[in-house]
Order: sequence, then structure tokens, then C-alpha cells
Amino acid sequence: MNTLIISLLLVSSPPAACSIQVVVPGQIVRGSGTLVTPTLVLSAAHVFKRRGPTTVWFGQQRRSATVLLANADFDVALLRLASAPTGIAPIPIASTPPPIGAKVEVWGRDRSFDGTVVSAMGSPGIDFGVQGRYGQVTVPGDSGGAVIFNNTLVGVHWGYRTQNQHALVHAARCDVIKEWLVRTHR
Repeated sequence: MNTLIISLLLVSSPPAACSIQVVVPGQIVRGSGTLVTPTLVLSAAHVFKRRGPTTVWFGQQRRSATVLLANADFDVALLRLASAPTGIAPIPIASTPPPIGAKVEVWGRDRSFDGTVVSAMGSPGIDFGVQGRYGQVTVPGDSGGAVIFNNTLVGVHWGYRTQNQHALVHAARCDVIKEWLVRTHR
């Protein structure tokens, strides 16, 4: 049985971001996620390589969940909660990519930092890079976390890469994820 422990990061903006801990027999996998509708959470697909019954915790609130969809090309997974957590507002998914130079917030497991969108990365038209202020990057457990611009989810990050001697957070564009979700999730 997988157990996810998701705790709300209490901040004024964005309205909700989640931390995830997946516990499977003999193994603990940590990751992050974002509540995008009252009962759907976006995260990184690699956090859920081993699927099974999942329990999600929002602070003291416990919810059963299942992985509905996973896309290895984007490294994105969509989870459905059995019921909506109370008092937690979802973050809207962006319909356009963040512009180069945009100041964003990068959220991970129980932490966040500011960054700047600096480039396209990986698969053209799918991924982008964020340079953290003071060179900050993601750490184990941050995968699946939110990249927020103008109070919308513009990216789901899954790690970092070095480009031009700078460590950049690597994120899948949410406008592309949103199109994929519309095509595949009915």
C-alpha cells in the first residue's frame, strides 16, 4: 500500500501547495504536488513508479487517492482524491507558458524559493528552466512541485540540470500539460 502524506504549505500566495511522501513496503519516496481542482493533484510521474492504494494527508485531513494518468514524456502524474480536502483552495493551471525573464516561485517539499525563467530546456515546447535566486535548486523530495507565476501553476518541476554552467530547475510547461489532460482525461 502506498501512503502519501501531503501537508499544505501555509502562505498568502499561492493559495495551496502540497508536500508528498509515498511509503511502499521497504521504501520511502518523497515528492511534492499541487492541488489543481478540489479532487485532483498534479505531481511528478517518477514519484509514483510503484502504484497501489494511496492515502493522502493534507495536514490532519486524510484522503484516499489513485493515480489516474501518468506521462513519462512530461514526467507528470495526475492523482484523484476520494474527496476534496476542506479549506484548501486549488491553484489554477496556466494556459500559456511563462515568459523568459518571468519572476516565479518554485515550491518543493515544505519549502520554496524565488527564481527567474531563463530558457527552454529538454524537449522543445515542453520544458523550461528556472534559475533560482542565489543559485538555489531543487533537492530530493521536491519533484512534482509547483512553479508559480501570477498565482497560476505554470510548471511542474522534476529536478535540475546544468546549462551554461548554471544549475537550472527543470519544469514541464503547464500549458502543455493542460492540453494533454484535456485530450486524455475525460
